[in-house]
Amino acid sequence: MLKCYYRDSKVKAIKYRKQGYIPAIIYGEGIDKPITILVDERVLVELLWKETVGGHVTLEVEGDIYETKIQDVNLALHTKRLEHVDFMMDIGVTKVEEVE
Repeated sequence: MLKCYYRDSKVKAIKYRKQGYIPAIIYGEGIDKPITILVDERVLVELLWKETVGGHVTLEVEGDIYETKIQDVNLALHTKRLEHVDFMMDIGVTKVEEVE
């Protein structure tokens, strides 16, 4: 489970990045409007070594739980550092049966 924080959209993203947080967003079915969040950069980098785009991630945002998939990861071209991550709500996982 990835611990996150709700983001104040009035504060510029660059300020959060300087403090070690990466802006992110949760969107998709099951929520009325996109939710802007912050993720600790070190924890997120560690997660992205294990999970790739499309990987399942459970987010805990100040007590609220969201089942999501990593939809997109944005890197700064000149520094190759994380700039933003998109998480899409994971409404259901279909089990694929093995074919013999």
